[in-house]
Amino acid sequence: MVEGESGTLYRLIPLLQSRIAALFLPFVNNFLQNFLFNRSKNTQTRCG
Repeated sequence: MVEGESGTLYRLIPLLQSRIAALFLPFVNNFLQNFLFNRSKNTQTRCG
C-alpha cells in the first residue's frame, strides 16, 4: 500500500514541477522585464 502511494507520488512530482514552472515562469519573466525596463528608464532620466 505504502509502496504504491510513493510510486504515484514519484510520478506526480515531475508533473507538479512542470505545472509550477509553467505558472511561475511568466511571472518571473514579467518581473525581470519590468525590472530591467525600469532600470534602463532610470539611467536614461538620470543621464538626461
